Amino acid sequence: MKTFRGVLYIVTAVFIIGVVYYLGLDGTTIISSPRSRYKEISNWILQREGAPGNSTISYIKTNGIETYLLSAVVRPRTDQTFQIILNSLDFTKGRGDFLCCLISETSLITIPANFQFIYRHLKFMPAITQTFYPAPYDATQYSCDVSKTDLGNPVTKATLALRSSCSNENKDYLSVVYPKRVSNGLAICAKVICGEEIGPARLTEWFEIQKLLGVDKIVLYDYKCPLSIQTIFQYYVAEGILDVVPFSLPGNPERGYTANNRVYPQFYHDEEITVMDCHERLSGYQYILVSNIEDILLPRQHLTVKDLLKNLSESHPQAGGFYFQVQYHVEEWGNDLEVPDSYFQQYLKSTKPTSQFLKYIYIPSRSQSPPDDRFKNISPFHEQYVEPSLATIHHYGKCPEGLKDCFPETMADKTVTKYQKMLLNNTRTVL
Repeated sequence: MKTFRGVLYIVTAVFIIGVVYYLGLDGTTIISSPRSRYKEISNWILQREGAPGNSTISYIKTNGIETYLLSAVVRPRTDQTFQIILNSLDFTKGRGDFLCCLISETSLITIPANFQFIYRHLKFMPAITQTFYPAPYDATQYSCDVSKTDLGNPVTKATLALRSSCSNENKDYLSVVYPKRVSNGLAICAKVICGEEIGPARLTEWFEIQKLLGVDKIVLYDYKCPLSIQTIFQYYVAEGILDVVPFSLPGNPERGYTANNRVYPQFYHDEEITVMDCHERLSGYQYILVSNIEDILLPRQHLTVKDLLKNLSESHPQAGGFYFQVQYHVEEWGNDLEVPDSYFQQYLKSTKPTSQFLKYIYIPSRSQSPPDDRFKNISPFHEQYVEPSLATIHHYGKCPEGLKDCFPETMADKTVTKYQKMLLNNTRTVL
């Protein structure tokens, strides 16, 4: 009897794996598009009704199916070829039979879309486990592979179409983003800022300390922020350090980013789509820090993060990126100092550095795919773990969800105070 049950379990498992493979749940396309040459239609005219297609106007819905496109970003491959990467929350889970619709001047160019990447919120046998715990929309990427020799003019707008029909309405197209190339540039992907979760003064101080640390560019996603926060955004956009992407969540209107309205497992994809998009927008920078507005990377022996990275890169020339331990400054412990017009200078008490939730800076030219909780190196590059004696990430705020102990043995860390005088002056000037 036991033998029969064992055989039955094996047959059942093989059957499930076979079905999963047949349905393409490993992320491959189940309906392959024809690998034809470019199809070009000249004198293509977009209708101007509705909002103009623009990469900063949140999502564009693909005609005929609930796949939502966030952005179209150019990724160079060689001197003669490049890819246009389309970041999406995808109802088809990476299996859509899509066509790339690309507009160059007044010409429409159509080519089959290639499935590029899908985020897995479950890491263990994801092709099977996510079948039983799926998200309605998966964070995915499709690519449109383009040869410069076949184009007379740069591609300015792009979208996906289901099967063979390209829209002629301007609102259905994204403006194509061409990332800026910045040698030795340091950028922060600051993810989503939601509603009134942070005040203008604290947000200003965070921007100002990032400037002191040598950050060149910050990209963040504005999800229902009030006018007071958007005014701060406008100031730093005008300075050139900040790019803001207006952001929304398609599909279920009741879900969001606060602890009260997160919908799992969709929330993981709603977070990851911004990291994927940010990875492409900032790909021209040498270093990218994946962070949020509660985090500050503080070097101990250097004044700026750029000085730290120069030292780390010289010491580890084959590093594809650097992982940092985290110290938590928890508001519930109370402030140590009363410093008017400063949030970060007041909370010196912290946990000891912990590797429970590592954060990282990675080098895009040495990364194989969009990073999520970890980045993936291209051989022969490798990950490098930074000693806490050199630098740590300092996280400020409420006790983080998942932290093993909210009241552990604490220490007083005064690293942030070396920026106090200049930081206070700069913050007060802006406010």
